[in-house]
Amino acid sequence: MLAVAVREGWMFELDANGYPAAMSTTVYEGIKFQGIKSSDWTIPEPRRISHNDATRNLATDFLPSLDPVTGEIRVATLDNEMSSKLLATKEFTVGEKKGMVWGTDQQGSEIDCGLFIVQQVLDRITRRRFWRNLIVASARAIPLMSSMNDNPSEQRYAVTSNPSAAHIWGAGYTKATEGCAEATFDDFMSADVGKLVAWKGDNIATEFLFPTNYQGTTAAKCVVWVDGVEYIEGANYDFATNGITFSGVSPNVIPGVDAIIVAFYEYDPNV
Repeated sequence: MLAVAVREGWMFELDANGYPAAMSTTVYEGIKFQGIKSSDWTIPEPRRISHNDATRNLATDFLPSLDPVTGEIRVATLDNEMSSKLLATKEFTVGEKKGMVWGTDQQGSEIDCGLFIVQQVLDRITRRRFWRNLIVASARAIPLMSSMNDNPSEQRYAVTSNPSAAHIWGAGYTKATEGCAEATFDDFMSADVGKLVAWKGDNIATEFLFPTNYQGTTAAKCVVWVDGVEYIEGANYDFATNGITFSGVSPNVIPGVDAIIVAFYEYDPNV
């Protein structure tokens, strides 16, 4: 794949279990990074331990790095709502003016969040359009105050990621499937643009709709989990381009009170 520009980025608040913090049966798609310009990451190398005698290196052993995975997201838009949430503070008003605060006693208590970043790519052989989907299950994205000068202002977010034992939808990493017990990123390639959304069940709702501007493509490109358990289309739920439906007839059970439903699907950006 030949990768180029970042196209979309989303921040997800997380609940106590590390799922996207959906509040109701209304779809939760996170908060969009408006005008995203770049998403840059540094994965530290393993530690190299040299065993030497007086004249040469006898052998080199390796240990995991003690440094975290770090990154920076840059956007063109100054976004008080996003920054306030990430800093665990509040956007507020004085008269008709909206404000936020910096340098507070909340430093060190910023929220943990999930991140979803989309980059456009081309297949090296066919030159067909594909999409790269990067998912971070647990991170802190600290907003940095933008400068005031003759250049266009940018909002920068300094990101530090934590290794997670599970994907953001709750399914654990295993040696059999992913080859590891913990990971920092999920990195997917898709023919259409990936989209990650969540809902909270109430033991009544059977239909869970996708965002109007992000309709699904096919059932084969949609995977659904309920409280971390993967559900099977046609057996546990039914797929439509506008959302998913649970009939309530076993094993197609209506999601219970406070159940978190996560869908990772694809949409056509040209529709």
